[in-house]
Amino acid sequence: MLITRKMLPLLLLCCILVLAAGCTDHEQLKQDLLQAAAKQKQVQSYRFSGQANLDPSLFQGAQPMTAAMLALFKESTIQYEGMVSLPEPVRMEATFTLTPKGAVSPIVLPVLLKDNKMYLHLPAISPTDEYIMLPLENA
Repeated sequence: MLITRKMLPLLLLCCILVLAAGCTDHEQLKQDLLQAAAKQKQVQSYRFSGQANLDPSLFQGAQPMTAAMLALFKESTIQYEGMVSLPEPVRMEATFTLTPKGAVSPIVLPVLLKDNKMYLHLPAISPTDEYIMLPLENA
C-alpha cells in the first residue's frame, strides 16, 4: 500500500494520539479530577456567559395573546452573561441581550437577583436606572 503525502499528516496524528493514550498516568488523572471536584465546594463566585436560539416549537399551543407577544421573538438570538456570588446573601447579576431576527438594535435586559427578589429593567417600560421588583418567595 502506498502512503501518499496527504495521508502522512493524518497517520502521524494517529500515532501521536495512540502514544499519548498509552503514556497517560490514569491514577494521576483520577486524583486530579477528585481534587477539582473537592475544590468546587470552595467556590465563592463564578461568571457565566452563553447564547441560545429560540425554538419555534416553544410557541405552539400558547394562549393567543401570549403567542402574539412571543411571535416577536420567534427567530431571536439571546446572549447572556453575568456573575453569581454564593456566600449569603446569594446574589446574581446578569445581562440578557435579545436580538430579534432582522432587528437593527438588540434589546438589553439587566437582571439582579438579591434577597429573594428579582429586579428587572425593561427599557421599553422603565425609565433609565429604574427597575421593576418581583418577589421570589417560596409558596
